[in-house]
Amino acid sequence: NRSTIQQIKDGLDWERFGRPIVWLNPDTNHYEIIDGQHRCVAIKEMYGEYTAIPVIVSAKAVYVDRAKLFVKQQTARTPVTAIELFLAEVQAADETAIKINEIIRKNGAKIVTSGGGAPASHIAAIGSIRSAYSYGPEILDRTLAACRKVWPGDKKRHSSINLLSIAKFLRTYPSADDERLVKALNRMSDKQGGGAAIQRAITLRHGFSGS
Repeated sequence: NRSTIQQIKDGLDWERFGRPIVWLNPDTNHYEIIDGQHRCVAIKEMYGEYTAIPVIVSAKAVYVDRAKLFVKQQTARTPVTAIELFLAEVQAADETAIKINEIIRKNGAKIVTSGGGAPASHIAAIGSIRSAYSYGPEILDRTLAACRKVWPGDKKRHSSINLLSIAKFLRTYPSADDERLVKALNRMSDKQGGGAAIQRAITLRHGFSGS
């Protein structure tokens, strides 16, 4: 991420960014970076490859432990993106993150660090995903399934407005039939991903009963 590296170069401050964390890999007998890749790149570009810098040496050699340490460090400082933190939580075997990721994969999608120009299956709106999951794992599952069926090739299908509108509808009307929901969205929403049309479809709730 060049913007992060440039930010570090513009105002290098160990108090702000923290010292990089390394561990000694017993297989290679070399130190490897757990957290601080951007800081190391910035230092290398500014002062050369063999510049000495302060680091924290971790005795944790297990990958999951390293990932947990990364998560702990990221929650205490900036900059870090919500997606980077989520992916780190998955690697750290965080129970909630693992369950969310399983639901996402079940629906043929994946979390990515950038949504620009990505395939329709990619998701960058991790905040909305977490919100949908907070209504229950089944709600997130049904929401992603509906998005896939209504907008199979639309790169904006996992936009926040789509995810939150459908999830909130299903939270309010959990007994709504999924196929009828898909038909209603197909009938009333903008195929180009217009959020206003999606909200109208959710609000009007034509053809639904048993709420």
